[in-house]
Amino acid sequence: RRGGCGPSEWLWAVGRASPPDADGGAAAGSDRGAPAARRAGLVLGPALFLLLLLWPDLPLDGAQRAVAATTALTAAWWITVAIPIGATSLLPAVLFPTLAH
Repeated sequence: RRGGCGPSEWLWAVGRASPPDADGGAAAGSDRGAPAARRAGLVLGPALFLLLLLWPDLPLDGAQRAVAATTALTAAWWITVAIPIGATSLLPAVLFPTLAH
């Protein structure tokens, strides 16, 4: 191959794909975070959710609490990749109607 890189190397260079492994393919399992981070996210996300939803002195009404709690849970799980990103992205669609007053 002459001059430059192929499509997979270009996507990796701009941050849209996993870095290639030694064989030139995408690294196996690189789309998920470290196991410790995933476990921490599984605990941290629901803890933040409940804290924001049930904190007695928080100056928010019920709908604002629901949005803040759902956002915190979604962000914690998204950042730590505690569950797959696609499933995490569905949390607001499930929780907002569930928590509506």
